[in-house]
Amino acid sequence: MADEKEVTTQATLDSNTSAQEDGFNANVDDARLAEMGYQAELSRSFSLLSCLAVGFSISNSWFGVTGALVTGISNGGPVIYMYGSILMALIHVAVGASLGELASAYPNSGGQYYWVMKLAPKSTKRFLSYLTGVVSWAGAMITGASVSLVLGQGIVGMIILGNPNIVYERWMGFVAYQICNVLIFFLNCYDRWLPGLSKASLYISLLSMVIITISVLAVSPTKQPAEWVWKGYTNNSGWKSEGINFITGLLGVNWGFSCLDACTHLAEEIPRPERNVPKAILGTVAIGFLSSWIYCIALFFSIQDVDGVIGTSTFVPNLELFYQALRGNLAGTIILELLVLLTAAGCLMSIHTWQSRLMWAFARDHGFPCSGTLSKVASSPYNVPLWSHLVSSICIAVLGCVYLGSSTGFYSLVTGCILMQYISYIIPVGLLMLNGRRFPAGDRAGPFWLGAWGWLANAVLVVWVSIALVIYSFPYVMPVLPDNMNYVTVVMAVILLYACVYWVGWGRKTCRNVRSVGDAGNGRKRGRLSRRSPPPTPPHVTPTIYTTPPTSNTSTAPTSPAPPTAPNATNTMATTPSADSAAEPSTHTVAGLSLTLHGLSALPPTAPSTPTIFVHLLHGRLSSPAALAGFATRLLATLPASSGPVITVSHPARNHDTRLHSAVANSGFRANPAHARDMFGLYSGTAADVRSTLDLLPCVLPWDAPAGVRHAVLGVSMGGHAAWLLALHEPRVTAVVAVIACCDYAALMDARAARAGVAWDTPALRKAIAQVDPAMVVQREGWPAVARRVAGKQVLVLSGAEDTLVPYGVSRVFVDALQDAAPREGGSVKSVEFGGTGHEFSEDMQAVAAEWIGGVVVQWAEGGEGVDGSSS
Repeated sequence: MADEKEVTTQATLDSNTSAQEDGFNANVDDARLAEMGYQAELSRSFSLLSCLAVGFSISNSWFGVTGALVTGISNGGPVIYMYGSILMALIHVAVGASLGELASAYPNSGGQYYWVMKLAPKSTKRFLSYLTGVVSWAGAMITGASVSLVLGQGIVGMIILGNPNIVYERWMGFVAYQICNVLIFFLNCYDRWLPGLSKASLYISLLSMVIITISVLAVSPTKQPAEWVWKGYTNNSGWKSEGINFITGLLGVNWGFSCLDACTHLAEEIPRPERNVPKAILGTVAIGFLSSWIYCIALFFSIQDVDGVIGTSTFVPNLELFYQALRGNLAGTIILELLVLLTAAGCLMSIHTWQSRLMWAFARDHGFPCSGTLSKVASSPYNVPLWSHLVSSICIAVLGCVYLGSSTGFYSLVTGCILMQYISYIIPVGLLMLNGRRFPAGDRAGPFWLGAWGWLANAVLVVWVSIALVIYSFPYVMPVLPDNMNYVTVVMAVILLYACVYWVGWGRKTCRNVRSVGDAGNGRKRGRLSRRSPPPTPPHVTPTIYTTPPTSNTSTAPTSPAPPTAPNATNTMATTPSADSAAEPSTHTVAGLSLTLHGLSALPPTAPSTPTIFVHLLHGRLSSPAALAGFATRLLATLPASSGPVITVSHPARNHDTRLHSAVANSGFRANPAHARDMFGLYSGTAADVRSTLDLLPCVLPWDAPAGVRHAVLGVSMGGHAAWLLALHEPRVTAVVAVIACCDYAALMDARAARAGVAWDTPALRKAIAQVDPAMVVQREGWPAVARRVAGKQVLVLSGAEDTLVPYGVSRVFVDALQDAAPREGGSVKSVEFGGTGHEFSEDMQAVAAEWIGGVVVQWAEGGEGVDGSSS
């Protein structure tokens, strides 16, 4: 029972930690997007599983084998599926890894065209990016058309199987094609449906594969010999070259590993896309290979009449195969085919999602005619890029007319869907290789990065795509006749001609270049926001630690009544104070920093006889100085008249607010492998910034301060880490409030890295931390020396008992020991742990902090002379 309780407690702790980290980093993804120059217009409603479901539903390798069965049987036979599947899986592991690296570095719904925009030389980046966007979208359109035909032909095929007197005509497949396209259109009109439908599609696909595999194996009257299944090779193509025959036969398998970029276009609808999108891509390859390979083994052992499957009157080879395997059982055959069609419907639904997001993203950068309309996101209840979805669906309907006119031309389109995607892959990956796998200045690899192995993955992609572009353009059969010619080169030529004509006429004037921070809100409006309004205009939105929690508390917190609240001020940290006489804010540039001061306008006209007090306020990670404006108001309103002049000084942390350079550098290990180094630099830099202002702040006073000045610091979370450094290393700071902060940074990073499954420690970083970190200073100097560092100082530590992001347990040993050691040198350390409070500067904490600072300020005023601001 004790073990069970321990496990349950740990599970709860892990769950709470994950929830607090997710809440704390809720704006990181949107901040990263804002850093790229885009507003967050879509809800991040997709999970890793639902994103994987979209990717697999589109690739759907076993269904791809079903739809292209004849190609492989005629050009290669069973070995194409037994060994060609393995070859294709290995190649597409490299393809998926290459795409995953770029998706991790640049998680943007534009996918390939955005990557090219970032990697291409300045002279060609706009055209290459535009060209990549066009061929990528064209590939998505053609893929949707091909699946619509498979779905339509399957429906007609079942009717013909039950009514053998009906002769298949192309118009029948065309009508069913259009009906399916229209019906699937409506499934993509509401964002709240999509994640659930995507996961349902994944489950239906895998369940269907299992049912069909077991059924045909169990019921088929005879089994093909293993010799034929594992070694059978055919060449019915007419090609004298066995190599060309084999590679053209791979097209049937290749179709089941296409469209791997689909997940990248959901980067703005999934949390932590820099990690989750690569996982979804490679997960698609893994599930696709296992499902398709097992499925192929079952089909080829169960097939009865190969020629009958190829020449079936239903025009649906797998339907004939099922009919043979089930010994002519019509009802059973229809049921198996319905499972295939349900899978096809899920596949088409996911393709609609993919192509609409791709068109919407490309329209944001004016890559299409009428981009202003296509880039809009429909308002509730839709919350999807409805215009892009509608136009994409219409394009699929138009492509269906090609089949009505020429089945040969349409099948050439199907080949084009693979080649168009490959072209959109080889351009960004080739550019990355030409750049020596180095990113432009200011950019860096994401958490999914293969290092030296990436060269191998990139090389495999480039070599295979180069081969496929040539061989897949060859005719499938010889001799070549007008009705068996492969017109894929014509298809590509038409698409490239459109791209060039539009570029010369309009695109070169309208298509956007790479954006940067701040572009998201400038220039032409790119679309109406959905329910996610208002957008995160600055990427420094106040995180959840400043949200006021319930006022209930436990006995561990003080029970004294909270001081009265300032007039018109609210109890939330993010509230800007009203313009009352005590808290009117003003901005001043001091030591090159833009500081927000409260209380300066309320100073008396003549110099007082008591010290002037500066209370420095340091905000947390992913926040801004404005987040502490409410506390500044509260503090000034609660001070008694005997306290003398008090001014609060709100400092902007490095890489935050107007000083933002990289939103990723502010995020945790999940999005930023260098989290330990970056956050140490941020809070130690903030401490250095505070120190640089201490001598200069008296210059903003309207008079000299004959009684001197005193400095107190209150820091929250990351700002609290900085407050600890000032407590130990800055003699001019004589009072410190550390809120939900840590004084043992190495231990904190050890805990976070363990949860994230990463390593953070390097000798250089540990050496830098050891110079200033309180816990490591103890190891180097001992407790007597540390006690002398806080001689005469007062320190208040406020922590949440339920805080798992910066747990007080990490600091407890140090704080307890410092409480014992500090009084020997005239210092004072107090610690208050608030029950039921997580990683937040709660209402109760604010009340205790304001009351404690007020008491310190009164004590200083009654004590007479303070420490002059010009001395150390």
